[in-house]
Amino acid sequence: MTKKFCAGIFANAILFCAGLQAESLVKIAGPFQAPVQAVFTRKLGLCVVEQKGRILCEGRVFLDISAYVTSGGERGLLSMAPAPDFDQKKSSFIYLNYTATAAGRLSTVISELPVVNALPEPGKRRAVLSFEQPYSNHNGGLLLFGPDKLLYIATGDGGSGGDPQGHGQRKSTFLGKILRIDPARHGVRPYRVVPNPLAGRGYLPEIYATGLRNPWRFSFDRKTGLLFAGDVGQNRLEEIDVIRAGDNLGWNTMEGTECFREPRCNRQGLTLPIHAYGRAEGASVTGGYVYRGSRISSLRGHYVYGDFVSGVIRAFPVNDAGQKTGAVRTVIENAGNVSSFGEDFEGELVVVGYASGLIYRLEN
Repeated sequence: MTKKFCAGIFANAILFCAGLQAESLVKIAGPFQAPVQAVFTRKLGLCVVEQKGRILCEGRVFLDISAYVTSGGERGLLSMAPAPDFDQKKSSFIYLNYTATAAGRLSTVISELPVVNALPEPGKRRAVLSFEQPYSNHNGGLLLFGPDKLLYIATGDGGSGGDPQGHGQRKSTFLGKILRIDPARHGVRPYRVVPNPLAGRGYLPEIYATGLRNPWRFSFDRKTGLLFAGDVGQNRLEEIDVIRAGDNLGWNTMEGTECFREPRCNRQGLTLPIHAYGRAEGASVTGGYVYRGSRISSLRGHYVYGDFVSGVIRAFPVNDAGQKTGAVRTVIENAGNVSSFGEDFEGELVVVGYASGLIYRLEN
């Protein structure tokens, strides 16, 4: 049976059709200036992070720290994460991941910001963790609280090309890693170190997983709790990983499923991606979510992800063990520069358009 495909833009909706199935992106907010994240909270509604240093909630400026943020390229205010009790308490915190420059040196800063009665208190902003970035690119940038209520932080390998300093495999650096901490002040320490299995192998105790190049966006499956990440490739392969405590994802020994520098390499102890794709499909993966909503039955149990360069949104089915169980399908053919995905309280997905400045809801 021949399938009929169509693509186009109609009255704020970008459509892709496949036979009788159809997915669309319907505008729900914007325009914003270079948006990089969409976060749903019950207290503040839909909050959108702008790269230059602003957070707007329900279209109004909630926070502006642009004076402290170094932005441009892959730098900027890259994400926010409400504390696990944010919607339950009048006084709580949000956590920020941004790049800043001091004494001519670029650093990633993880900071804590009190929020009282839905109002931020920027004067009480506290640095939880910071580390130097040797180059301007590959800053990772997402932080999220996991099902264990601990804070997970994605870091890039420090930049340049090919990881010239080998940060992905180095044990003594935060770069090229997933970090996991309890960000609450712990005595004289700005955060509490929690048990991470790599610490017993000589790694810094904050390191949850290693061997990443530039994990720009990751998410937790609301059903299984598994961590899914999109890791941006060098020049051949983009990859999607399921990351567990203690994993070594292989960079820069591996790029995706292939050896990076040599035709042969030692893969022992490395965790390979559940999916990888080449330059014919895109050039900068934007990690998404396992779809657990109810509006699009054909996508239930599928991992939905995008590509910033090609503008294509794709999906493939996964089982509860995090394994890919079927073919990749195209969901949206031309979504523009997808910088991020968001998940609302019902498991429905939104798409963040970096160039358009718009937030879209993924619908039938």
